[in-house]
Amino acid sequence: MKYLTILMTILITGCSGVQVSTQDGKEVYYPITEAQAKEIAGRSLSDVFPDLPVTAVEFPNPGYQVELDNGLDRHLFISYYIHQDKQEPQGYYFKVWHDGSYGSGPSKAKRVFKNVDSKVNNLATPIALIAD
Repeated sequence: MKYLTILMTILITGCSGVQVSTQDGKEVYYPITEAQAKEIAGRSLSDVFPDLPVTAVEFPNPGYQVELDNGLDRHLFISYYIHQDKQEPQGYYFKVWHDGSYGSGPSKAKRVFKNVDSKVNNLATPIALIAD
């Protein structure tokens, strides 16, 4: 009974997390176009989940999502691209959010974020966000 309680707690609570564009511990953005940001957000997911549909999301920020669901476990991954217009030049930064009960969810989310990071750093040099 004790082990069943522990197992049920793990299954019910699941895991979630978020990663944001940073460099040396500071939030950064990239002077890229909206089209480039969309491409990076979508491709970062389709590269990790080539057999699953990638669908657009608009709230709370624009991005793309993939859902893993085997009937027992479910995990949602969202790659957001967020417009930065508080300083010049304007550009975009990225967030990768995940939530669910797949044990491999956190490692897959890290792969998605590494894809984002690799793709955007091949296009532009990061610029530190100035805190408000």
